[in-house]
Amino acid sequence: MNSSPPEVFISADDPSCAAQAQRIAAEFGLPLLATPSEPGVWRLQVSSEGLLLLRPDGLSTQINFVSGKARQRSQEANFKSQPLARALGLQKLRKKINTQPDIIDATAGFGTDGWMMACLDTHVRLLEASPVLCAMLSHAVNVANADIKVINTDSVAYLRDKNHAPADIVYLDPMYPATRSKALVKKGMQLLHELIGPDHNSETLLHAALDKANYRVVVKRPKGAEQFAGSESFTGQITSVQSAHTRFDIYHLS
Repeated sequence: MNSSPPEVFISADDPSCAAQAQRIAAEFGLPLLATPSEPGVWRLQVSSEGLLLLRPDGLSTQINFVSGKARQRSQEANFKSQPLARALGLQKLRKKINTQPDIIDATAGFGTDGWMMACLDTHVRLLEASPVLCAMLSHAVNVANADIKVINTDSVAYLRDKNHAPADIVYLDPMYPATRSKALVKKGMQLLHELIGPDHNSETLLHAALDKANYRVVVKRPKGAEQFAGSESFTGQITSVQSAHTRFDIYHLS
């Protein structure tokens, strides 16, 4: 994998989408593709169907909260009792603050967990350093009309900035190391690995999150993995909620 992310060009699928493509390019500081048919480049394709991220070999993905797996999961009968919901501790938190909980997802990625948290009647701030992902997230959030704010920023810098309001909960889902077999990795995750790469600042991120959260920090880990780097210096209580393939480590602050 390359040490630096690939350059991604904005491309209009047809002339009717040209103005939207130009607006997205200007808003997120992304280059416009001069020749739509130019081969061998990554592109974020703008069409009437939404935004599609395309790798030069044709592998593609998009973010969609209105239909597909994200919507299906949020409508499952046991949704509010699933591991993510239990790890957030929202029932106890609502009794304590008597208002809508505020959550910062400091590792937004494709926004799936952020969407799930918004569907649990919370206000969510998605932090993402990649302008490409932010463009995709912003479009998906607007289409879904979700209570989610997308912020294109470095997460550590944002969490450390005293001008940004604290959150009840800070959620971290760092990128796991790439597996040896690409065939076993879902296509979306392949593209995500190439766009943002694995986590290299877990300890710094955890400490920044602990300083920003009022109630708890929740860290998603692979099942059986060690706790996040930096957890050994946390003097409070750490509990966990298990799921089939992942574990949510909960750092209790109050």
